[in-house]
Amino acid sequence: MILIALLILAITGLIKANYVAAQPQLLAINLSMSKVINGAYYQGFSLNSAGLVKIDIISNSTTSVYVIPLNELSNYTRGELHAYFSGTGNDINGDVILPNGSYALLIRSNGLVLSKTLVYDGVNPLEAVRPDMAMGIADYGVSLSNGSLVLYKYNCTGLMGNVTIIKADSASYGIQLNGNLETNGSIYFIQDALDYYHGKIIGIINIWNESGPSLKGPLINEGQYLYASRVLGNASLPLIVTLMDNIASNESGYYLIIKLRSGSGDWQLIIKLPGPAKFIVNGGALTPFRGLYDAELVIGGSGNSSIASFRSLIATMSLFIINGTSIYMPPSAWNFGADTMEGAQNVTSRWSGGSAMVTLGIPSFNELYTTVAPPNLTMHVVIINNETYSSVAYQYMEVIIILFLFWIIAILISKKSS
Repeated sequence: MILIALLILAITGLIKANYVAAQPQLLAINLSMSKVINGAYYQGFSLNSAGLVKIDIISNSTTSVYVIPLNELSNYTRGELHAYFSGTGNDINGDVILPNGSYALLIRSNGLVLSKTLVYDGVNPLEAVRPDMAMGIADYGVSLSNGSLVLYKYNCTGLMGNVTIIKADSASYGIQLNGNLETNGSIYFIQDALDYYHGKIIGIINIWNESGPSLKGPLINEGQYLYASRVLGNASLPLIVTLMDNIASNESGYYLIIKLRSGSGDWQLIIKLPGPAKFIVNGGALTPFRGLYDAELVIGGSGNSSIASFRSLIATMSLFIINGTSIYMPPSAWNFGADTMEGAQNVTSRWSGGSAMVTLGIPSFNELYTTVAPPNLTMHVVIINNETYSSVAYQYMEVIIILFLFWIIAILISKKSS
C-alpha cells in the first residue's frame, strides 16, 4: 500500500526535489572612505581568495579611482602607483580580478562623490558544505589553484549526465542533473531527476522560475514552480541512466528538450522558450534566488529534502557540457552538489578513470580535477600629479605660511616706523 501511495504521489507530481535557496553571500565592502592621504580618500579591504571585484563610482566632477595593493599607499605620496585598476571620469565602473591579499581603493576628486560601491564577487563552494551532502560531480565556475580560488564563467547550449549504478542497496534514492538556464534575460533553475523507490524508477522534472514569465509546456504550474513526473518502470542493476537538457531552435522558435533515459524506460519533454537561451556556469555571481550558477550531477535522497541511506553503493557519474554538436568535460569539477537539499549519508566521491566514482565512505569535500590555469594578474604604472589635488593639511599649511609672512612684514614696517 505504501508503494502504491508513493506511485500515486509521483504521478500527480507531489514528490518534489527541493532547490536550496540560501547560499553563500557575496561580500559588499562598506565604503566609508574616511581615511585621507595627500588629498585623496582611501578604503582598505582584504580578500581571502582570488576573486572578481566590481567598482562603481559616480561623481559630479572628474574623479580618479585606483585599486592598488595596500603597501602601494606609500608610493602615492611619491607620485607613482602600481595599480590593478585605474579609471578617470564622472562615472567609473569596471571589473578587476585580484589575487588574495590586502588592497586599497583610492579616490581623488575635487567634487562630490555621489555614490560608491565595491563588491567582491566570489563563490566558495566549500562554504555551502553541510552534513549529508548530495555527492557526485559539479562545476561551480570555481577552481582551486595554488591554494587560492580562481573564478571563471562560460555559456553552453546544454548539459548531460551519464550514470551507471553498479550496486545500490537502499530503500530509495535519487539521481539529479541541475543547471541554470537564461532566456530573454530571465533565469530558470532546471532539475531532471530519476528516483528509485522499492524497485520502481520515477522520472521527475522541476523548474524554478527565478526572474521571468512562466514557461510553456506539459508541466503543472504553481507560480514560480513548474513540475512533471512519470513512473518509468521497474529497476534492475546495473542501472544505466542518461539525463540531458539541450536547447534547440527551428523556424517556430526556441525550445528546451529534456531527456531522461534508463533501462526501465525513457521520457522526453519539450518546453517552449520565449527567445534565445543558454545554460550558465559562473563562479562570480549568484542567481536571483541567491543560488549558484553551477552544473551538477549528484546522487542523494528521493525528493522532499530527504537523505538517502545506503547499505552498499558503487556508481560512476560523468558530467558533460554541450555546445551545439560538441561535447566537453567541465573545466573543473568538485565532488558534491550544493544546489539541492537532498543528500546522502556516508557517501563519498573520488575521481577515477575519467569519471566520479561514488561509493560508501567517510565524506570528504574537495575538487576532483581542474584544467583551469591561474589568471594572469598584472599591474600597470600610474603617474600621479599631486599638484592638482591639495590636501586639507596642505591648505592649512599654506594659510599659516601666508600669515607668518604678513607678521614678518608687519614687524619690519613697525621697526622702520620707529
